[in-house]
Amino acid sequence: MRADLVVPSLDAVSEEVFSRINRPTPGITAEQVLEGGLLDFASEYPGEIRLEVFIVPGINDTKEEIRLLKDAVAAINPDRVQVNTLDRPGTDIRVRPASIGGARTDRGGARR
Repeated sequence: MRADLVVPSLDAVSEEVFSRINRPTPGITAEQVLEGGLLDFASEYPGEIRLEVFIVPGINDTKEEIRLLKDAVAAINPDRVQVNTLDRPGTDIRVRPASIGGARTDRGGARR
């Protein structure tokens, strides 16, 4: 591979939340994206991985989904994680910015 940096996204781990946020084409599952995609890629890719996680209030910010995302991020072991939320009008009027009041930052080691 001839790239120094990749920035994949992971917005959900459970199938229900993955489908709600990503609206994938039929046949694409959260398991495929994580197990056969991001985890396999991260184990083989020698460059820097900066994982983006988009938080959608009321959809992927439950304790259970955050726990699943945290476990997935730990398994992927990216060099950096960027947590995003809506900061301008989106394409779906039901999506609103996440509150930073409950946000917590954990600094951990990079994968290398």
